[in-house]
Amino acid sequence: MKNKGLILALIGVGAFLLLSAKKKPKKRAYTITVPPPEKITAEQYKQATKGLVQKISPKILQIFKPKPKLTAQQQQAIKALSTRRIFGSGDFPDVC
Repeated sequence: MKNKGLILALIGVGAFLLLSAKKKPKKRAYTITVPPPEKITAEQYKQATKGLVQKISPKILQIFKPKPKLTAQQQQAIKALSTRRIFGSGDFPDVC
């Protein structure tokens, strides 16, 4: 009884492996052809992208705009302002 179950299981596994191994992938019924790229001159590229630059919002351009280099004095001034306390003794008006 135990041997019959084992034999049937092995036959089932073997049949499954044989059926799955015979499956071949189907050939594609279509082909894709890509034409060679067109070569354009620098002037043609500038004319093609001229309208695109005008459509970009100014906010995006400001993000990528190079930032000017600060002098040592300007860097010290920024550091002094950033370390300043928000509420000092002179910030509140005299009410009395």
